[in-house]
Amino acid sequence: FTILNKIFLKLISLLIFVSCFLPVRSQDPMYSQFTHNPMYYNPAYTGISEGLRLRTNYRKQWPNLPGDYRSYNFNMDVATRGVTGAGGVGLMFDKHIAGAGYYERVKVGIPLSVRIPLFENLIVQMGAMGSLVQKSIDWSKLVFVNQLHERFGNILPSTFIAPSDNNITYPDVDMGLAFRWVGYGYGGKEYIATAGIAVHHIFKPNESFYEYLEAPLPRKLVITADIIIRNEYRSQGFSNRSNTTHKDFKLNPGFIYESQQTFSSLSLGMNVYKSNIYMGFWYRNESFDFATSNSAIIMAGISASVNDDTRVKILYSYDMMLTKSYARAAGGTHEISLIFELDSFVPFTKNSGYQNQRMRNLNRNSGLECSPF
Repeated sequence: FTILNKIFLKLISLLIFVSCFLPVRSQDPMYSQFTHNPMYYNPAYTGISEGLRLRTNYRKQWPNLPGDYRSYNFNMDVATRGVTGAGGVGLMFDKHIAGAGYYERVKVGIPLSVRIPLFENLIVQMGAMGSLVQKSIDWSKLVFVNQLHERFGNILPSTFIAPSDNNITYPDVDMGLAFRWVGYGYGGKEYIATAGIAVHHIFKPNESFYEYLEAPLPRKLVITADIIIRNEYRSQGFSNRSNTTHKDFKLNPGFIYESQQTFSSLSLGMNVYKSNIYMGFWYRNESFDFATSNSAIIMAGISASVNDDTRVKILYSYDMMLTKSYARAAGGTHEISLIFELDSFVPFTKNSGYQNQRMRNLNRNSGLECSPF
C-alpha cells in the first residue's frame, strides 16, 4: 500500500503539472452520451465498477451536410479486484470519418487504472492510456482553390504538392483521476457521486503529414461530475436485482466540461431511470453565452436484465441545434449506444465461487462497486 501511495502521488503531481500548462489549439470529436461512454473521456474510469463492461457507440453528426462526420467507438473494461491495488484494464477502439471518407482517424489504446480506498465510502482511481493513432487523407479527392474556374468550376490542374504518404502514425498518452463517493440519506436513499479530471495528448504528438513541418496536437482538459440519487432497497443486505428492478428509480444530474485550443464546451443536464426505461435531457453551450446556446440533447433508452448479474442497455440521443440557421443547414445529430454489463466476471483471483459471491455482495452493499446508472 505504501508503494502504491508513492506511485499515486507522483502520478497526481504529473497530472497537475500538465494541467497548468494547457495550450489549447484544436478540437477532438465528442459524444453526447458521456455518462455511457466514460472511458473515452477519462481512462481513470477503467474498472471503476465491478465486472466486465462492453460499450459500442455510433455518432452521425450534421447529416444534411455533403461531408458529414461519423464516429465509431468500442471499448471494454474489466475490474481487476483480484490484484491488490489494481483498478482495471481495458481496450479502446475509436474511429472518426469526415468529408465522405476523405479523412479518417483510427485510435487503438489500452487503458489501465490503479485503485486506492481512502475511506469506507470513498475511493480514488488513477488511470492512463497509451494509444497508437493513424490518420489518413485521400488527397486525390480534395479540391483546392486554384482548381476552380470562375465560370466552369473544377477544370484546372492544381499546383498543390501532396505528401508522399497518405497516412501518419504516432503514439499518444492520456491520463486521468476519478473519485467515487457513496452516502445514504433520509428515507433510505442512496447517493453515488463520481467526479473526474483528465488530460489528453500529454506529449502533444506531431500530426503533420510533412516531415519538415510541425503540427503538435494540443492537450485537452476534461472535467466531469455526476451524482446518482436512487431509492435504496439494499440497506438490509444484498438483494436480488430482478426483484428490485421494477421498483428502482434513479435521478442522475451531471455535467462535462471540455477545453482544447480556443474551443470550450459545457454540457449539463439530467438522466432519469424508471421501470427499465431511460430518459434524459441535456443542454450544451459552446460559447458560454447562454443567449446563443449550441444545442439541446434528448436521450431515451431501455435496460434489459438477462439475469441477476447481466444487463443489456440500448440508448439513443438526438442533438437539436438551437440556432435556426445552423439547424436548417447542418441538421441534428444522432447517437446510439449499445452496452453489455456482466457483474459476475471476476478475473485474476484464486477465491472460491462462494468467496467471490460473498465479496461481490459486500461490495454491492457498499455502493462503490455497483454499475451506477
